Amino acid sequence: MNINETTIYKAMAEGELPSPYEWGGSTYVCIRATGVGVAYRPFANEYVFRDPKTWTTPRMLKRFESLPVLWSHPSTGMLDSTYFGSNCIGITCYAYICPVEKCPWVVCRIIDKGAADLIATGHCCSSPGVVTNPETCGETVIDGTRLLVESEPAQIDHLAVVWMGRDLDQPENRGVWKRDDPPGVLVTEETANTQTADSTRAGA
Repeated sequence: MNINETTIYKAMAEGELPSPYEWGGSTYVCIRATGVGVAYRPFANEYVFRDPKTWTTPRMLKRFESLPVLWSHPSTGMLDSTYFGSNCIGITCYAYICPVEKCPWVVCRIIDKGAADLIATGHCCSSPGVVTNPETCGETVIDGTRLLVESEPAQIDHLAVVWMGRDLDQPENRGVWKRDDPPGVLVTEETANTQTADSTRAGA
């Protein structure tokens, strides 16, 4: 088989290659672009609903490609030149529907070696940076808590990798769309075993 970027994307999306996967001086990793259904945003004390019929279409998958991958969200919520220069670690390359979670994931090219090493520990999650369209979103209040129904976003600004630290059970350290699912950055057992073996050989 002729190995190139596109064959790597598809093989990773189909589970034929581990995540992360090193090739050509970069690290490729499968990352959740967004969840679907209902999630809770503790920082805003609100629930959000993303309809699978809206967020899993071929058009949405194309929109999740070629986005900057950032280490954490900008404090302003939107990417600018300064934050890009200091915190961009890669780019999204190939979007697909995860057969287990039934939501959009992306194969990303991570160019920052330090970020790639942290991702390989399995202690990272993901969070998309989107701009909603108030005119097409709906909302209601249930038992005093706001429920926002998000339509197709007006803009997808970036995809952030969020460091969860060692305490994976703390909700403030997780991406909103993790919920009860695994973290939004895939580290396969094969990769984890390789990392452990490498650490053992290095005397860590």
